[in-house]
Amino acid sequence: MRAVAEVARFHGVDLDPAEMPAGAEPAGLLGWARSGGMRGARRRLGWKRLLKTPQNTPLVLLLSDGGAAILMHTDRRRNQVWVRDPMAAHNPDGVPVDELRLRQVWTGEVLWLTPGPAAGSEQLGMGFLFRLVMGEWALVRVVVVAAVVLAFLALVPALVMVGVMQRMLQYQNMSTLFALIMLLAVATLWQTVLNYVQRRLVATIGGRVDVKLNLMVFARVLRLPLEFFERRQAGAIMYQINQVNLIRDFLTGRMLTTLLDVITVLVMLPVMFYFDVTLTWIIVVAAGLCGVVVLAFLRPLRRAYGRYITAEMERSIVLLETVHGVRTIKSLALERSQRDAFDRVTAKASAAKEKFGALGNWPEAMVSALQEFMSRGVLLIGALMAVVEGRGNMGVLLAFMMLGGRLGAPLTSLSKLMNDLEEVRGALQLAASAVNHPAEPLAAGQGSRPELHGAISFENVTFYYPYARTPALTEISFRIEAGMKVGLVGRSGSGKSTITRLLQGINREYEGYIKLDGN
Repeated sequence: MRAVAEVARFHGVDLDPAEMPAGAEPAGLLGWARSGGMRGARRRLGWKRLLKTPQNTPLVLLLSDGGAAILMHTDRRRNQVWVRDPMAAHNPDGVPVDELRLRQVWTGEVLWLTPGPAAGSEQLGMGFLFRLVMGEWALVRVVVVAAVVLAFLALVPALVMVGVMQRMLQYQNMSTLFALIMLLAVATLWQTVLNYVQRRLVATIGGRVDVKLNLMVFARVLRLPLEFFERRQAGAIMYQINQVNLIRDFLTGRMLTTLLDVITVLVMLPVMFYFDVTLTWIIVVAAGLCGVVVLAFLRPLRRAYGRYITAEMERSIVLLETVHGVRTIKSLALERSQRDAFDRVTAKASAAKEKFGALGNWPEAMVSALQEFMSRGVLLIGALMAVVEGRGNMGVLLAFMMLGGRLGAPLTSLSKLMNDLEEVRGALQLAASAVNHPAEPLAAGQGSRPELHGAISFENVTFYYPYARTPALTEISFRIEAGMKVGLVGRSGSGKSTITRLLQGINREYEGYIKLDGN
């Protein structure tokens, strides 16, 4: 903890001891550093990579006894690093250590800390989402490699079919058939294993992205000013924040699936063109028509989806306010009026959902027809071409149809991606309107902190609430000595609560001076 705090202080950040974790686990220490405005990562480095550390970047070295040391700087010419004990007050430059001596006490891992945004200061947007996924690039890279291998393995059954039809049926070669069956069995086994690994990794990526996204949103919510919650209904805020779930599902589901679909298309298209250029172009054109259909309905669907979201938000507001205010509702016998209000918003939401579903049914039906054509119609066209023109053979045709089914779904999925992106864009705007609201200013984290005794003085303090035309306080001045007990009395709206809010720092946009012990 001392090592992390010292490295953070080197970068101009004073970590708050009140937020220090209970234990010295690296994950907790990194979270502590991020809460104070640092970027941090746990890395494993070799000696050569350690020597290449920039001179202005001290690192926390994790030692095998559970302690830590600070890498101050390196000396490549002498093949040494300068290491300091964070618990030692003397010798600020540390001592030189060679590779042999360091490896006896060092685990090979470091905590790499650099200045970055404080927790909760990030803006929710497409850029943040991209960085969120790229933060798991090590796992994403493995998923991509597995997808490339799976795409090539998907070609094996089709190639086996060509071999069976050409060699076994034509030459009655049983040894060839046995070899092809063994090849198909091995490919199927590898395909099963890679599919399992791929699903596990995608689930792991989804879990990590889910945690980071939700932690970011919650930290932003905690930093929103009090007047944000006072001026908005709790149901609307909850509905806006819950849109993060839709964004999460897209990041960890449809987006990764689409990425894998692109890989499948890139691998299979050349083989499809090799088998038959005409039939491949028919599939590509049909997939393009799916994209045209989606684009044609994109704007009407966007408007219908917006009306549906607004209606759902109104229903969420009524439901949440009813649950929170059920004591008032029952004491004033307002059950009937609340039921009528919920009936109205439910009817409105149901009608909006029905219109959105009816409008979305048209492109779904058209795209489904094109998909059926890609899977069955192309088979008939290929058979017709083989009979009429006398080109091709049954093995190539069957192989083409096996690959065509695997190619048609990814192409259709790519054409639908625009609709998914539009839906996520709407959810992102809705969530960002709450999460990206200007946060309350942070308290000063550095500088002198004199001991306070409790003398309070207001000097010509004037304060306006946001969007208010008249001031809540107008040139208020008074002084309270330390140890005095003072009661504020006055009619409703005279500013009693406002004075306590200003004294607590809940509201900071005021004119005049508020002093504690003259500070």
